[in-house]
Amino acid sequence: MQKKRRFFNWLVILMCAILAALSFWSVRILITNINHDSSSSAESEYTFVNQDDSLSYNEHQTLVVGGDDSNPPYSYLEEGEAMGLDNDLMREVAKNLGMKVVFNLSPLAEARQELIKGNLDVIGGMAFSLLQDDGLLYGTPHAVQYYDLFVRKDSGISSITSMKEK
Repeated sequence: MQKKRRFFNWLVILMCAILAALSFWSVRILITNINHDSSSSAESEYTFVNQDDSLSYNEHQTLVVGGDDSNPPYSYLEEGEAMGLDNDLMREVAKNLGMKVVFNLSPLAEARQELIKGNLDVIGGMAFSLLQDDGLLYGTPHAVQYYDLFVRKDSGISSITSMKEK
């Protein structure tokens, strides 16, 4: 009986933690979208395509995918082959569309320019930024990344502003 109760308590704690994480994530996305909506036009940065919508494929029915060549585990080259989560997702997208896929991975800044020039159909993983209003359409994020800075205790750095003197 004691084991069942302990298991139940841990299950409740786990569910509460998951609920808190999902709530935080949802609020963060909501705030980001509200801030973006108030600072830009009414046009959405997301495009949704239904299965019955007609898509304009290139003449060879090949999806040309660009991406970062050195961002593991999301996108990287290994022995000349596109690897990583972003590229696996793009393979599945092409498969679901009945298309072949060709990868052209490069530094992300180059991939971005190739997409803008029309040499790529899609970039398989690029972070949305409010600072980059270049007319690109962004899909729904599949990952959220957070970054922290770590310094030695004796470095004298205790905040971002204290880094100015270093």
